[in-house]
Amino acid sequence: MSYAFKNKAADYQGVEGLYIPDHVTDIVISEAINCSTLAKISNPAYTIESLGLDRAPVAHYTILEGIEVGQFTGNQFNGETWEPDNPFRSGEITICQDIDIKKKFSRAEALSIADNWKKVQDGYEKMLGLALRNLSEGYGFRMIVSQAASYNQGNKAGLQSHNIDLGSVTNPLLIGKGQGKISATAALERAELALMEAGIMCGTSQLRVVASPGFYTRLRSEQAATGANLCCPDNNPNISGILHPVFGFEVYSSLYMPRRKLPNGRTVEYVIIANPEHIASPSDLRYLEWDTVLNDIYLIGNYTFDTAVLSGRSVAVLAVVLD
Repeated sequence: MSYAFKNKAADYQGVEGLYIPDHVTDIVISEAINCSTLAKISNPAYTIESLGLDRAPVAHYTILEGIEVGQFTGNQFNGETWEPDNPFRSGEITICQDIDIKKKFSRAEALSIADNWKKVQDGYEKMLGLALRNLSEGYGFRMIVSQAASYNQGNKAGLQSHNIDLGSVTNPLLIGKGQGKISATAALERAELALMEAGIMCGTSQLRVVASPGFYTRLRSEQAATGANLCCPDNNPNISGILHPVFGFEVYSSLYMPRRKLPNGRTVEYVIIANPEHIASPSDLRYLEWDTVLNDIYLIGNYTFDTAVLSGRSVAVLAVVLD
């Protein structure tokens, strides 16, 4: 319900909230972050409704895992009977995050700002939506990092080799130039190798990368330095500002990537490489309403959300320090 009162207050002074004199009534500047990255690496088909989480507290799903034939006697088939392992594995998604929203206003305040009360309502609704979205992103990326398979992270990653260094909190990869450091591109190449060993990549890639703006700009500078699209200067990353895919991966940046401050003052940042088909980030703003109760007006709402990695095999994590 909206309130757009016709009467004008004679004096705006002392009114908290939105104070906009007549001569700039139509100017409202937003400083909110208005871009979403979590949606880029999540499967849009996994909504609260499609998963049935609007009717039940838990959604169950099934994953088909690869199975091996194994070894026969003397590495030759000698008439043995193969009994395949069970390829089915079950999982579940639970919506654990639930936020109630409540903000109180006085009807006298709404009357005092007259027609500008509609701008107050619109502003609150828009900024609440962005704030909740940003909350989901920060939480979602932490959940994705924590649910990556153990062989797709750490200093001894690799399902087969166990010797791929993807970095860790105690021993992160140093991104830069000089002894003991590697480029951002080389770090992604290591993650690609780990995912290959996990059987995720078979010649084509649906994988996407999410990193901090710092890591993103390092990649862009490296592309420009190696002559990316020098035949067409407008496509050079340092001119166009557009980062080209790396190893076929689309790369995105987010301000809400997990990070950890070390005692030496450096900050470890996480970089996610994931298959979006296997990530669910269902969310629902169940309601957001304006209610009048006696002399007060309330903005009330409820927001529920969560993020789950359906297959940790499909996610690799780099732990890096930008040097």
